[in-house]
Amino acid sequence: MAWLSVFILLSLLGKRYGLSYLLAIGLPSLISCANNHKIPGKTAWSHGYKSYEMRANRNASSYFGKNYGVSWATFEADYPTHL
Repeated sequence: MAWLSVFILLSLLGKRYGLSYLLAIGLPSLISCANNHKIPGKTAWSHGYKSYEMRANRNASSYFGKNYGVSWATFEADYPTHL
């Protein structure tokens, strides 16, 4: 479920940023996915710790917390909101 929420929030960010989203967030995110690797001692992958991914996770946390009462603590290990 969390990956779907992040995808939805990334789509909303695309609407907010317009075409600059592709250069500021979309392209770096795509490159990061290609170079993704497991972090020793963590359940999250390196891609999840990029600033734009954590921003999306914070937005998802806020959105789903306010609208659906979802506690992000359940997802924090796999979808971090901070370092």
